[in-house]
Formats: sequence, structure tokens, C-alpha cells
Amino acid sequence: MSGALYVTLGLSLLSRLVAALFLTDWREDLAGNVWTFPTMLWFDWTLGAVVAEGFLSGRRVFSRSVVLRVTAFVAVAVSLLFKPTEALTFSLSSFAIALQVESYLWSESRERVIERLLVPLGLCSYSFYLLHYPFVGELLQEIPLARGWQEPWHSVAVLPVMFSVLFLASYVSYRVLERGSIYLGRVIWPSLGKSGLGSHAAP
Repeated sequence: MSGALYVTLGLSLLSRLVAALFLTDWREDLAGNVWTFPTMLWFDWTLGAVVAEGFLSGRRVFSRSVVLRVTAFVAVAVSLLFKPTEALTFSLSSFAIALQVESYLWSESRERVIERLLVPLGLCSYSFYLLHYPFVGELLQEIPLARGWQEPWHSVAVLPVMFSVLFLASYVSYRVLERGSIYLGRVIWPSLGKSGLGSHAAP
């Protein structure tokens, strides 16, 4: 995955360059369909896989430096101040969070009750991530609960219902699509299921 990270980083930077030169009117807000294009986000998705692979292999991916972690979050904050650098905010945030996730994975603290309760959400987090963006706006408007209330009270009232619907859909997607695709992959390519990291697949 480390090699893949460099490839996706190069692809992400190239995609952003093309978008900046040919697909963006800098007088307008940044278009979500342009600046969230998959080739730009593959780097951010790969970051998580790199951290996970490093942890399962017993090695750290990033330096333990506190300065690096502080600098990463400062870079995120600064990127929000200028429109050209705002195009990098998502990836800078992903990097800053990846640093924190790795620190957490290697920490010596005992697992808390809240962490155990979050495991089901963690298992289906990728499906949750994919589903929430196109549907969250529609769900907020279509759930009849508290219809007519002023914001932010309407959103606060429907949030538990919206979260429950998305979580259920995401968990079904995880069990059927994600786990199903892993099983199908092992049927098509049996040797892949026997690799060293294959035994660490989520239950």
C-alpha cells in the first residue's frame, strides 16, 4: 500500500492541477462534483489502508513527532483562508487525521466502553461514508418529524432518525456488498485469501 500511496498522491495532484487550470471558475465557490472527483480522493482513501497495513505489520508509517501533528492541523486551518489552498483542505485533513489515528492505534490506553460500542459503526464506516453524502440532505428534508421547525432545531430533531436509517443501510451494504465482494474475490483468486493480511479481515 505504501507504493500505491505514492501513485494515488501523484494522480491526486495531477487531477487537482487539471481542475484548477481548466474546470474551475475561481470567482465562484468550488464545485463539489469537480473537487470531490474519485481520482482526487483515492489518495485520502489509501492513507487509511497504509496506516492499517503498517499497524498489522507491526511498524509505524509516520514519525511520532508532535511538531508534525501540530503542523498538519495548522496547515488545515490555513488552507481554509484562501480559495486556491481550500482545494487541498480535504487531503490535508485526511493526512492530519491519519497521523492521529496512528497515534491512537499505538497508544497504551485500555479500550473504553464507548470504543467498543462504536465497533459496529466502524465496520460499516466505508458504506456509511459513501451513502451519507448523496442522501443526508434528502433525508433531512423528507423525514416528517418536526417539519416546519426552524433550523437548527429541525436538524437536531431528525438527526437520530436519519442516523438510524443510514446506519441500517450501511450495515446491510457492509454485510452484502463489502463482505460479499471479499468472498467473491477469494473465489476468483484463491491465493489472495491465503496472504498474510487476509486473516485480519473484519468479521
